Amino acid sequence: MVAAVEPYGRVIFIGNMEKHIDTQGENSIHGEYSKVEAFLPIEAHVLPPGTVDLKSRVSTDLIQAEFGDLAEHEDRLLSMWLRMLNAKLDAILTLLEKNREDFLHLPHLQVELSGGGIGLPFTASAAPGDKIEMKMMLPLNPAVALYLYGIVAKTAPGWLWVNFSPMDEEIRDRLVHYVFLRQREIFRELRDKRKSAE
Repeated sequence: MVAAVEPYGRVIFIGNMEKHIDTQGENSIHGEYSKVEAFLPIEAHVLPPGTVDLKSRVSTDLIQAEFGDLAEHEDRLLSMWLRMLNAKLDAILTLLEKNREDFLHLPHLQVELSGGGIGLPFTASAAPGDKIEMKMMLPLNPAVALYLYGIVAKTAPGWLWVNFSPMDEEIRDRLVHYVFLRQREIFRELRDKRKSAE
């Protein structure tokens, strides 16, 4: 287990992935963000050349259905209102079910995660500059299903480092919050091991 700490006490990496550590510096995918090793449900694939820049999002942000204005309330229109309400509920349930299916069967991979980017195992062909789409489930309470986008920063045999594309601060905050929780968990495990060894 490795814990690298900067002079002012900020943890920059916690984990045991020595052979894949992405060093801090101007070429780092993590930039100013702390990074941590985690085992997460995630899937990534290279987007076709020419794909427009996509924005990272929470999976429930996928579809915004338009249902038009509601009619004036009258007894004879009550059934119309109920049908419209039923259609809205059907759309919501369909969306939730689709998203659940998309994220239920993701492979669990050992990754190096921060608010600025991610390093992950990757066996398909990719080159620096390629655009990547990732589906990832953050094990928060409640769990958060994310579609993340980024640009390949560098590759190594069987490994890929990705800089996240610009994203809403709400999504970045969720990533940073998860990294913090994971670091705290690892520190707790290290402290418990030290206590039991004494």
